[in-house]
Amino acid sequence: MNGRLFYSALLVFCLHAGAAELELMGATYLGGAGADEAAAVDIAPDRTIVYAGVMAGALDGQAETSFLGGGNGILIRFNSSGTQVLSVARFPDRIDDMEIDRAGGNIATIGAFGTVVLSADASAAIWSADALGTGSGGSTLGPGRRVSIGARGTVAALFGKSFAVYDNSGTELGTGSMPHGHVNDVAVHDEHRRVFIAGFDQRNTCGNPVQVAVVKAFDFDGTEVWKRFGFEATSANFCGDYGNQMADTRGMLVTVGRDGDLYFAGESAGGNSIFRYNGEDLATATLIHYDAFTHAYNTSSNHITYYARMDPSTGTVKMGQLVLPRLSSGKGNTIRPTALGADEDGNVYVAGTTTFHIDSTGLPTIDGGDVAHAGGFVLISRSDFMARLLWTTFEKEAYSSTAYGVACGKGLSAVASTVTKDRMYTANALQASGGPASEDNPDGYLAVWEGHTPAATRFEQRCPVPGRRPGSNAAFELYDLRGRRANVWHHPAGVFCAKTSQGRTRLLPLHLAAF
Repeated sequence: MNGRLFYSALLVFCLHAGAAELELMGATYLGGAGADEAAAVDIAPDRTIVYAGVMAGALDGQAETSFLGGGNGILIRFNSSGTQVLSVARFPDRIDDMEIDRAGGNIATIGAFGTVVLSADASAAIWSADALGTGSGGSTLGPGRRVSIGARGTVAALFGKSFAVYDNSGTELGTGSMPHGHVNDVAVHDEHRRVFIAGFDQRNTCGNPVQVAVVKAFDFDGTEVWKRFGFEATSANFCGDYGNQMADTRGMLVTVGRDGDLYFAGESAGGNSIFRYNGEDLATATLIHYDAFTHAYNTSSNHITYYARMDPSTGTVKMGQLVLPRLSSGKGNTIRPTALGADEDGNVYVAGTTTFHIDSTGLPTIDGGDVAHAGGFVLISRSDFMARLLWTTFEKEAYSSTAYGVACGKGLSAVASTVTKDRMYTANALQASGGPASEDNPDGYLAVWEGHTPAATRFEQRCPVPGRRPGSNAAFELYDLRGRRANVWHHPAGVFCAKTSQGRTRLLPLHLAAF
């Protein structure tokens, strides 16, 4: 094959991203005849995958360790491909949230039972603390119990509007409250000694009600340090000097990325909202948009997703982005975030549920089949917010699931979903089918893949000059995302370096089976 012709054909293939295959290492239903739900997923330092939620029945042939008497709350540790169960732990009722210490691997869990931190292998409880209360705090994500653990083992536990901070031995460092109408999520940053909480208030101004998102930072002793968004509901702010800001906004999610920055996600009921700005004033624009799905025109009051990178010290929004699906008519539609993450290079992972249609030009295939254009989704934004690395569902039929957990790092990606239709893609599955799943009896679901972390943006700068593939006249070599020489036939990352028709060397997606 002529080298020049090879490159031309290769470039055309890569530009048609919808033809690319997302190769799932493992994807499985988790549940049975009872009501089973996913709550969270995370990646441990040793690359094991940890899933948490509710499971009424037992996993076949798996021994279980019970904590606090056990129950339907479940925590499952998988190998790095999600294809083998390493251990199962049981808790009362349900686990509402879970996060892993990225340095030591200890696992923080929360539920009505309180806060429990497990050893990295989930065989023992290191410490536990009672719940702070039973109120939900007006959470729109669930029962209002969320947990975060820092790289030094500091834990922030949110119960409704109250939170407590503990050191790595379980000693209480401080308590505080988030005095806002609706409180949704918490994150802790050990290096900055900060706890971050997201929520929103229902207010009235300009003759109409308006929801106003807010993000706050607290010291470990519970003292408030800064507030972003949460503007006073005055006519000057929302319908006067700064124009129309009357689209409702909700603070939904906060997390500390693996790159050390703070990430925030929310909902905006249309495009005319305070999320257009930097969180400190209503003049400094921070939104980045590059296509019809990141530019909030032709919308009404449909809820769309906002995500941002923030400075953990000051709360200043470094950059933000709105994303929305569109009907075939071009009108904007609804997308809601329920999970958030960021990898070592600052690629942003957002998961949740979306209506029709996500960007069909970037949809992958899974197991050779088309994915639905609506339902439980994962979106991966490149770290500069100027491209999407992935935007997909894992469904054969739309509206089959909602993603409640997303994890990224160590070269792995994972999503945990609650499924209401048995129309999910599976791969090397422990359970190839659901309970069957329904609205009344949902199932859990876990999918794991490789190849989207760390970011392409840095790697493009050191992409090697293509060489020769053994046994072929086509000139190229295959490398993984870390720049290591890869085996042509067995490399799982699904990405490679290739010379474009302009002679530049770039990182591009590829389904290796195409060769």
